[in-house]
Parts: sequence; C-alpha cells; structure tokens
Amino acid sequence: MTDDRHPAEIFAGEAAEAIRAVNHASFAFDSIEDPATIYRILGSLYSIAGRLDQTLEQLDRSLQRQLASGRLQVDPGAHHGNEPVAVAAAAEQLDTARHGLRTAHDALTNAQAAISGLYTQ
Repeated sequence: MTDDRHPAEIFAGEAAEAIRAVNHASFAFDSIEDPATIYRILGSLYSIAGRLDQTLEQLDRSLQRQLASGRLQVDPGAHHGNEPVAVAAAAEQLDTARHGLRTAHDALTNAQAAISGLYTQ
C-alpha cells in the first residue's frame, strides 16, 4: 500500500505524535529532576513555536495561490460558492494563530532564560 499523502501532511502528523509523547514522558510528578533537562526541552519547544509560525505562513500562501489560480471550489456550507471569503476566513485565523505562536515563542524563550542558572544539588 502506498501513502499518497503530501510529505508535509505526514510530517505534521508525526510532529503531533511527538508532542503527545513529550506530554506522556513529562506527565509524572517530578519525572524531570534536572533543571538542565527542562532548559533543553524549553529550547526545543520555542524552536517548535517559531517553526510553526513559518509553516502557517506557508499554508496561507498556498491557499492564496490556489485561490488566484481559480482551482478552489467550496462544498455546500457556510461559504458555499464564495471561495474568497473561505480563504480570507482561514487567513484571518492563521494570522491569529501565528500571533499566538510568536507570543508563545517569546514566553518560552523567557522561561528558558529565567531557569538558565538553576541546578540541583
């Protein structure tokens, strides 16, 4: 059986599963005993937030190009027959998500900086 999904779709699914695994690994109280480990995890998480911002921008551009090409159609529903409105609504929500990701990136960076001097005895 071949997987005909776009590579970006496959990688996004794998990333979601990886975050799920992080959640499970860090679930137990005091499961991470070394602040240096938390520091490194925060570094990875702020990198994820920054990279997701870029991903969402690229997805928005892809929708805009598809709209401009005239290839998009809308199923019956809220935006039936009005592809520009559907794409504009998605773009607005993607922009909101990107803003939240930039906020998360900055907060995670600051959290990492705040614990940079911590260590256990």
